[in-house]
Amino acid sequence: MATQIIDDTPRTKGKR
Repeated sequence: MATQIIDDTPRTKGKR
């Protein structure tokens, strides 16, 4: 659940 929210953030997207 928490991972989905973090993945939705633009910050994590750029990191990935």
